[in-house]
Parts: sequence; C-alpha cells; structure tokens
Amino acid sequence: MLRNLWRAQLAWRVLLALGTGLLAIWLLLAGMTGVKSAPLPPAAAVWSQNLTRGDEAVIVPGAELADFGGVALPDLVLYAFREGAWLPIPFQIDERDANGLLVPVEDGLLDGNDELVFMAFDAAATAMLSEWPEDAEAQLHPRYALTVTNPLNLAEQGWVYLYQSTTLPRSAGSYLAWNEPDQTLTTLSYTLTFEPDSFMGWSDLRLNGSGDLLDRQKLRLLAISDTVSLVYTEEDNPLSPPPWAATFPVTGPVRASGAAGPFSYLIYPAQVDSVFQIDLVDTPTVHYVAVQLTLDWLDPALSGLGPAAYLSTVIPLAVAVDGAPDVVPELPAAPWHSVVGSAGGLVVVSDVEPGSGVWRNAYLDDSTFLPDDTGDGRSYGNAGIRVNTILEPEIGPVVISQTTFILPPDAGNQGNIYYARALNPLAVIATTELYQQATATPTDTPLPTETSTPTPSDTPSPTPTETDTPTFTPTPSDTPSPTPTETG
Repeated sequence: MLRNLWRAQLAWRVLLALGTGLLAIWLLLAGMTGVKSAPLPPAAAVWSQNLTRGDEAVIVPGAELADFGGVALPDLVLYAFREGAWLPIPFQIDERDANGLLVPVEDGLLDGNDELVFMAFDAAATAMLSEWPEDAEAQLHPRYALTVTNPLNLAEQGWVYLYQSTTLPRSAGSYLAWNEPDQTLTTLSYTLTFEPDSFMGWSDLRLNGSGDLLDRQKLRLLAISDTVSLVYTEEDNPLSPPPWAATFPVTGPVRASGAAGPFSYLIYPAQVDSVFQIDLVDTPTVHYVAVQLTLDWLDPALSGLGPAAYLSTVIPLAVAVDGAPDVVPELPAAPWHSVVGSAGGLVVVSDVEPGSGVWRNAYLDDSTFLPDDTGDGRSYGNAGIRVNTILEPEIGPVVISQTTFILPPDAGNQGNIYYARALNPLAVIATTELYQQATATPTDTPLPTETSTPTPSDTPSPTPTETDTPTFTPTPSDTPSPTPTETG
C-alpha cells in the first residue's frame, strides 16, 4: 500500500516541477489565496460511533461509480442519513490525469481513475429506497449507496449516499486548510508547519490544540570523502537542494496532496501519508554510507507532551522520553514505532526500500547539548529510520514510505491497532439504487356491527352466510408518506 503511494507521488513531484503555471491559473480560477474560507470544526472533534475507525478517510475509486461516469463533478453531492434527516457532508473528488497523477484540474468529469474521498465518521444509517432528499432532480437519477465496512470487525458499518443534482445543497464544511504563505496545514486534530527558508521537513507540530511539541524533523547523511567523514543535515543536504517550500495544489475539505523538497504528502484530518526518496549514488569523490530520517521532540516536561513514552515492536515495554538515554535495538527493523504523551501522540507505520543498504531502527533520547546538532541541539525521543551499508557498497535509491496516525491525549500503546489498520484499509461497496415513491400501508377496518330486523314470528330468520356479511377493502392512497425534510 505504502509503496503504491510512493509510485504515484514520485510522478506527482515531476508534475509539480512542470505545472507551476497551471497551478497559478487554477488558484486564480478558484479564487484561493492561501487559507480556505470554509470553517474548520473544533480541534477536539468527537468521532462518529458508527465505526471505531471514524478518524480515517474513505477512498472510493471512480471506477466503482461507473453509472456516474462522465457526470460533471459539481453535479455530484454526498449525503448521510442521520436520525431520520438528510445531511450534506464534506467530500471531494480528486481528478487524475492520463498518467495517474493527482491534478488540480483535468476534464471536470468523473472518470474511472478519479477518487471520491470522505471521512468515515460522517457515515451514518442506511436508508430505504423511498427515503431520498426532497429534491426532484436527485430523484430522477440513480444514487450510489456506499457501504463502509471495517474489515477488522465486519459488524462495524456505516453508509453515505452519492447523488446527482444541480439543486441539492452541498456541505460548506471543511476538515483541513492550507495556508501557503505561512506554510501551515491546519486539520481537525493537528497543525503542521514547514520552515523552508531554513531547512527541509517539519518544523512545528501541534496535537489536539496543544502548543508546538516538535523540535524538528531531522535528516542525516553520512558519507566518506578521501577517508574524511562527512555529515550532512536537513539544513545542507547536497542531494536535495532548495527550494524546500511546501506546495499543496490539490486541497479539498478532506485531503490535501502535494510535496515539499524530497517529500511527497497526502494529508488527512488525522493522518499523514508521506514518501521520502533520496538517491545515495556515489560520486568520484564521495561515498554515501548511511541516511537517517527522524522526528525529534522538544523537552516533554516543558512542551506539555510529558509524561511521554516511546514504543515499538523491538522493545517489550515503553521507555520514558525524558532525556535520559535508553537502549533500543537497531534490529530487527520495526514496522511501527510510536511516541505518546499527555497532549497526544503518533503511530508511525513504515515501509522502506533500502537499496543495497540495511533498514534499521533509529532512536536517541539524550538531553546532552551538542553544539553541532541542529534544532535545540538535544534529543528527546528522536525516533525514525536509518539505512546504512555494511560492506560499503553503493546504497543507491532509498525510499521511506510512512503513514503517521495522530492520536488523542493519553492514548497509550496503540501501535499494533494502527498497524493492522494500515494493512487493512476501510472497505467500500458501491450499490446503485433507484428512487421508489413511498405508499401508504393499508390498515384493518372493523366490520360494521350487525343489527337484527324484526320478522313475523311464524317465519324463521335466515341464517347469514359469509357472503352476506358486508366487507370493506381500503384503496391505498396515491399520496406518498412524508419524506424527512432535508437539513443543511
């Protein structure tokens, strides 16, 4: 899954290099100058109880919506049926070009390689065929009932409905926003900032309404030149020179797609998918022996993250992130690691293509000040990936694909849970449905009360038979039962 993301986003970086003019035109047409105008929900949003995985995005390929193929994207709208009322929910349909790249604008029509994206917490109840929004145009077309299922617990399901209508209101809500001048992404559960004038990667991370918890994202390149050891950092990486500014040309209410230097990103309200690629190809004078990519935190005791802990598959118990050194084995490589604390935390699921090198765990918790270090010069729970060579061959291309899940405060050990989620994304079944007008249900009507008629005493009264008894069969009304009114 993560490697497929890398392949798509690698091509996306090429598009970014070539499509600056197209991006400028698109921003002008969309009337966007940075921050999206749609309001954001509160940072401490309460996820839906329909799916325990409500904080994840649901992705539906356009090929699963073939009956709407060729329909103009503005004519499609997504609704949920909640407590007997129809509610428009935030969604987006991202277009791909002929090369499979996510692009701001393609043909404006739903194609098989496009993607519908919405949040699982917006999925609600199932609706009968007679339960449609009170919109005449929507009722003329089929709809898609999208059944979302948690493959890790098939009893967990939720539904949303995709309609075709030019008159059905759309949701004005948004779950994320991108401010390009400030280089800041704001979502439901976190705020992520870049500082491209100084270095590549993340500079500021705020979780669940906290202050900044992160020292920075750190990169280390180790090389040998004429028997002299060289160390490059995120501030002077010769293999990925500036510019390092982040750009997110595809930004909707549910997902943002873009890149920053050697990083490619898919951003969601509670998740970050990232791909980092670097070519450790030797030159006549420089031999690269290692690359390391980590997230280094500020002192948890001062930032508000503490008490904080580091967890992974290679240690039996959590270790405290407090600046006191701990021993974390470099091998075997851990498919996930996690840092959690009182303000929130992360589970990072990794997939590494190490070239001819070896994938190892990187971890350092040591508050000793090092003047040659970057950031604050200290390491607090500084964790991530290291790839190095053993026999000194050329390492070649290294690709580090990661899915970072954002956790609520005091989440504890969620690593295995989110690792299973990364391997088993939410499943969707798209079913075409046609509107059926509701009819009244016939009710039972009591038979009329029989009364006796006096007869001459010498004439016996006839015994009534079933055919003599008057009966009444109601005719169903032509007026449909009321449909719940649509709410915005």
